[in-house]
Amino acid sequence: MRTSKKIVITVVCVLTVISVAVGASLAYIFAKTPEIENTFRAVWVSCQVEENFDGVTKSDVAIRNTGDIPAYIRATVVVMWTSDSGSVHALTPQKDIDYTVTGGSSKWAVGTDGFYYYVAPVSPGEATDLLIGAISPIGTPPEG
Repeated sequence: MRTSKKIVITVVCVLTVISVAVGASLAYIFAKTPEIENTFRAVWVSCQVEENFDGVTKSDVAIRNTGDIPAYIRATVVVMWTSDSGSVHALTPQKDIDYTVTGGSSKWAVGTDGFYYYVAPVSPGEATDLLIGAISPIGTPPEG
């Protein structure tokens, strides 16, 4: 019985020493570690289409990075007939039958998903090279 009392007392003493050592170490770490400021900042990624439109032909189509960080730009070209009131016609115009597209920079690559990808990041406030030089209808749009 004496041996078991000695073992219990020894274990309690060892656990007490370990607890004091861990507590002292943590107190030292928290007292001596300098505060670190969070350096992360929220960024804003946005863009705007820039184009000229004379009522018939759209030209000089580019995309401007209006955000506050360099960004990779992707775009899609959607062509549709609209009436003077702004309603969209059900028929989808066909390239080289209903309209023509010219120009555009070689810095735009067409992906397998149909999107156009600008091959370099665009700095804030800067614009891409031309996506489209000009796009014009062939003939007259359908009525309706």
